[in-house]
Amino acid sequence: MKKIFFGIALLVSTASFASNPPVNEKISKIFKETFPHVNNVKWYEYESFYEVLFQSNEVACRVKYDLNGKVISVRRDYYEKDLPLYIKVKVKEKYTSKKVFGVTEISSEEGTQYNIILQDEKHWTTVKSDASGNMSVVQKLRKA
Repeated sequence: MKKIFFGIALLVSTASFASNPPVNEKISKIFKETFPHVNNVKWYEYESFYEVLFQSNEVACRVKYDLNGKVISVRRDYYEKDLPLYIKVKVKEKYTSKKVFGVTEISSEEGTQYNIILQDEKHWTTVKSDASGNMSVVQKLRKA
């Protein structure tokens, strides 16, 4: 179920764009040197940046590069087992009755942010956390 959820989310977020345009050789080289052992690489070109989607050790990843090859941001979508231990402990302390369904981690010059989807029998709860474990509820939905 979890894999289906993240697969659908990844598909929906990228379905409306043309895949694998010709990519700047400099940026492609930087990517290949940084991530030599990844799978399912797909490039997307936008007006002011390039975005590459790929799999690394069962984690769905996205890297945005500016037109000069500088990393703008990195996004990783994964499950509880890959959540940094400190954040995992903080989530378990604060939300004892809920289970982690999935995590989206976004890193940029501003720092790292975790969007953690929690579930219990009646609700889906999205919690935003910084790297220090400061958390707040972003969204709470009732399950159908």
